[in-house]
Amino acid sequence: MDATLSKRSKSQDKNLISYQLSVISYQLSVISYQLSVISYQLSVISYQLSVISYQLSVITSLRKLPTPHTPHPTPHTPSPF
Repeated sequence: MDATLSKRSKSQDKNLISYQLSVISYQLSVISYQLSVISYQLSVISYQLSVISYQLSVITSLRKLPTPHTPHPTPHTPSPF
């Protein structure tokens, strides 16, 4: 009887280990998916930062441009003739 219990116990142990390994495998696949989502989000953030950087450089270059000189209108004085 002890041999039967021992065999059943070893079989149950193997089943339990197999189940635990499948759970770990599933958890790792979930972690892998989450990491891919994070990677995508970081690439979006990187793109947004490059757009902001470009916009700031455009603003900076526009500030360096000389302001256009608008000529003052000459007063109209009626000629005596």
